[in-house]
Amino acid sequence: MTSPLKISMVTPNYNGVEFLQQTLDSVLSQHYPALQYVVADGASRDGSVITIESYRHLLSDVISEPDKGHADALNKGFALCDGE
Repeated sequence: MTSPLKISMVTPNYNGVEFLQQTLDSVLSQHYPALQYVVADGASRDGSVITIESYRHLLSDVISEPDKGHADALNKGFALCDGE
């Protein structure tokens, strides 16, 4: 049997706490065995960091720092990834 492909996924976030838990739950509920999942948060001030921290043990990596917007957050996240 072959191993499943390693899939990398990045969720960018900035002050999106009202959608963040549902997003994380949706991705993680797939139970994909070779998922590399990174959350890139742009230094949110709305409680997002608290939500992210509660999922940290299920995530491959977390970035929490100011960025230059959505594309920059995605680029920072994917720079940490090596999925296929």
